[in-house]
Amino acid sequence: MVTDIHLGTKADHNIAAEMLTESDPQVRDVLENALRILERRPRQVKRFLNLFRLTTLLTIRQKGPLTKEDFERLAKWVSLSMHYPEMAKLVQIDTSKLLELEKASTNDETWKELEDNPEWKYKVDDILKKALRSGVTLYDGNIDFTLS
Repeated sequence: MVTDIHLGTKADHNIAAEMLTESDPQVRDVLENALRILERRPRQVKRFLNLFRLTTLLTIRQKGPLTKEDFERLAKWVSLSMHYPEMAKLVQIDTSKLLELEKASTNDETWKELEDNPEWKYKVDDILKKALRSGVTLYDGNIDFTLS
């Protein structure tokens, strides 16, 4: 279970890596949701899994045990940052941009204004809006999005 992962020793790292496998039903569900955003080419899936594992391990080391929502949040963020690298760069520079995106995604008029804003032009689209609306919210002030 994700909430039981603590890092410290090499054995802890091995246990954490084992727990972040696709054979775990909880992990499989979270990954399935995150992968909806990405094209399912084998290399891209492998890249996602590797980046997700690394980001999860770094977050656990920094923050401590993860809740199920944190785990889902990280998977969603990694998939979004892979699909929208320019958006991710803006968010990594200023994490309040993520809150701006999530708020805008709930209102079509505000989203349209965001799409027309030169800062966001070509960095956002309806797929991103739909992804931000679904599942857990990304911005909770608890996760460091500069890790990925």
